[in-house]
Amino acid sequence: MTCIKYFQSFQALDYTGQNRITLQNALLLFKEFHGDAFSLATWRRFLSSRENSDSDVCFDEIRFWLCSPPVGSACHENEFTQEEQRVIDKKTENGMNEFNNLKQALV
Repeated sequence: MTCIKYFQSFQALDYTGQNRITLQNALLLFKEFHGDAFSLATWRRFLSSRENSDSDVCFDEIRFWLCSPPVGSACHENEFTQEEQRVIDKKTENGMNEFNNLKQALV
């Protein structure tokens, strides 16, 4: 698949039009484009390459990783599901922390 197709798929997930997608959607793109070869090792290398590993993802950050073959052994479906849940839980935790910080600031 060409990088143009990656960008089109990325844009389809960019609901706000700000050239950013959620980390959960980035994980889904990795899984979609790497298919059966999807590797949690590659995903984790991507996360560790980011300044803030939990923030939304812009296309320039993810392009290289989508266009490169995954490194490491393919993950099983249950491992993918666990990682997806971890990403969701982290986003929820960050949202609650932000909410509590705002609430504290108003008191």
